[in-house]
Amino acid sequence: MAEAGGTLRHVTERIGHTPAFLAHAADHPDTLQALWAQTELCWLNNPLPEGFKNRLLAYLGRFSTNPYWRAYHSSHLLRSGMPLQNVMNLLHRPVPSEAEIQQYLDNVREWAAGAGQCCASWPAEESADEWCIFWLAVAMFTGRRAEEAAAVLRETFGSALVAKLWLLLAYARAVHEWGRLHRAVLRWEEDESIDRRLKESLLQEAATGGLYDPAVDDGQEEMLKRIEAADRQEAAAGQLAEHLGSVSAVEACLLIMRLPVAVMIYDESGAVLAVNDAWVNLTGYGREDTPTLDEWFRKAQPDVMPPSREDIDALFWSSAMVFEGPQPVLTRDGNTRTLEFSSARLGLCASGRRAVMRVAVDVTDEVRLRDGLQRASMSLQTIISASPLGIIAMDNQDRCTLWSPAAQAIFGWRQEEVLGRQLPTIPADQQQDLAHLRRRVRLERRTVHFEGERLTRDGRRILIRAWGAPLIGADGKVEGVMALFEDITQRRRREEQAHEQAQFLEAVLRAVPVAVVAIDGDGIVRLWNPAAERIFGWSGQEAVGRPLPLIPAERVEQFLATRQALMEGREVEPSVRPCLRKDGLLVDVELLVNRVFDRSGRPTSLIGIMWPAGQRNSR
Repeated sequence: MAEAGGTLRHVTERIGHTPAFLAHAADHPDTLQALWAQTELCWLNNPLPEGFKNRLLAYLGRFSTNPYWRAYHSSHLLRSGMPLQNVMNLLHRPVPSEAEIQQYLDNVREWAAGAGQCCASWPAEESADEWCIFWLAVAMFTGRRAEEAAAVLRETFGSALVAKLWLLLAYARAVHEWGRLHRAVLRWEEDESIDRRLKESLLQEAATGGLYDPAVDDGQEEMLKRIEAADRQEAAAGQLAEHLGSVSAVEACLLIMRLPVAVMIYDESGAVLAVNDAWVNLTGYGREDTPTLDEWFRKAQPDVMPPSREDIDALFWSSAMVFEGPQPVLTRDGNTRTLEFSSARLGLCASGRRAVMRVAVDVTDEVRLRDGLQRASMSLQTIISASPLGIIAMDNQDRCTLWSPAAQAIFGWRQEEVLGRQLPTIPADQQQDLAHLRRRVRLERRTVHFEGERLTRDGRRILIRAWGAPLIGADGKVEGVMALFEDITQRRRREEQAHEQAQFLEAVLRAVPVAVVAIDGDGIVRLWNPAAERIFGWSGQEAVGRPLPLIPAERVEQFLATRQALMEGREVEPSVRPCLRKDGLLVDVELLVNRVFDRSGRPTSLIGIMWPAGQRNSR
């Protein structure tokens, strides 16, 4: 009894009162501890939002043959600040029809498709999206399209969260069964923890014949049939109760064995007392396959150490669930899955040994997704770090959210100086133009190319070329802008210098009185200046892009041999050569030839300077 008193004190410290369903179990400490462990695991420590959990448990009370649960969990809603009229409205909302369930399924599918990823965020409290989840949870509880509802929620939120929802539903079903077995002592009218105003409202309903009768509710009959048909589970619960040493423990064990999440019960000696159907379905191992913890770890978790006596001691000193985290498990069919384990104390067995409940949730898909995202993130970080282009990102308030090493090298500011702040690189005279550009990217949702001046940390102005693109969130909304850019200041300066040199060379070619002609390795004219046009008669338009027209027919072979020799690097002495004019006459010209090389030093073309013979001195 002292142990039961300690448990009840912990209950009061945790939830502020001692509910009747636990107080009536005080005569059986092992049963009390089992009930409290399940209450903490499935309800109080369940990470689902508090408001959602309490509303769902209150509404599901309509399916219990004992109205105690409807009143008890509704009282929790009042303590959380929900107005009494809103509580009563919730209790009277009808169970969704088949057509409504279909609509909720379609809504969540559409929401998941819009999110474009698994493990979407939980919606806002009492939003239309959260009510869709609420009514699908009701469908899962009553068995009406339960598997389909669970599958849709799993696709949207991941199997770990759906497993936690199953835990909450299992808790509701378990306490409903407890209420049925103890209807005589579990009376909401006598429970002092239930809000007085709620009692008055429920008593008024009862006096007017309006108190809800769960026997007529759609889905109730199907649910009760499933519970009554669980003979195998009751047999397993009876065997477990023999270990726990109390006839009353059969009731608590039956609740545990019916949990839809995987459960193993073992004692501190390492003997496995029981596993439920969900455990067998998940791992493939029954109690006969792994009668001891050592056997379980040898077969299913060979790389994990079994819990020691010190671990079990620590578990019993703790009042909360102990989360072991995700661990690899080799199932009986040879597959490897990742299961997230949690353990909680149950109490003493008839043998005097302490019993522990271990719960497993399959998080294989979530771990794969998380690992894939981590690898993708690492790859992306590597690309960002190695990119010679600067990469920055801004949110919709124009605050910097990404600043790559190349951005620091170009502008000079360190990452910690710019993250979370507006960019210091924008000159005052270009603020409006940049704001317009960002609006274009967000509205048009496409990549935009631009060039402009930016400021460096030391006050210099540099010229950048950039490409901006919108950052689209999972909800399809634009969350910011990302830009890739390069410093083209030196390149632009070189381009301007090259342009100036080209302009200068063109002016020289126009001004010199001698013909300047260039041909490539195939003898095609690539340059023909105005003096060449005056001396030979062909215009630049007529000559460029065509074979050199100056070679008389009888000298073609000699020309080809000379061109080949020059391209191969052999020297050819300056000479006087006869050249053909456009009018068909021959003119003797003095010729100087030189080669033009590419960056690798390979000759690519020949350039010749020519003037009529005998005019050297005068020129």
